Amino acid sequence: MLAAVLHDYNKLVLEDVPKPTPGPTQVVIKVKATGVCATDWKAVRGKRRNVVFPAILGHENAGVVAEVGSVVKGCRPGDEVILSPRGYCGICETCRLGLLNYCKDGFSTGGDGANRVLPAGSPSTW
Repeated sequence: MLAAVLHDYNKLVLEDVPKPTPGPTQVVIKVKATGVCATDWKAVRGKRRNVVFPAILGHENAGVVAEVGSVVKGCRPGDEVILSPRGYCGICETCRLGLLNYCKDGFSTGGDGANRVLPAGSPSTW
């Protein structure tokens, strides 16, 4: 699949990367559109330093479910989706209070706001 891969600051390359395979609780999305936001731009320009190279950029996505893991319920291949660049555990006290942005186990695929930063091309847990 084609991805925008940042190999170093100011070195962004479009290249083929392996298509991910979903784990049991994950889905693979065929991206139809992606936004380039300020966190992507900061990573390219070297203003955001929590980047692990190579990094797949473009974490504001919309697309179609391509594959689902064996235990995924609630979506199936062909469903149209909009992805959140943030994920949360859903079970800690802050999540149960609706304060998802304070989840200590949360993650981001964009690089801002969460302790754990995943590449934009990471499989999503449903």
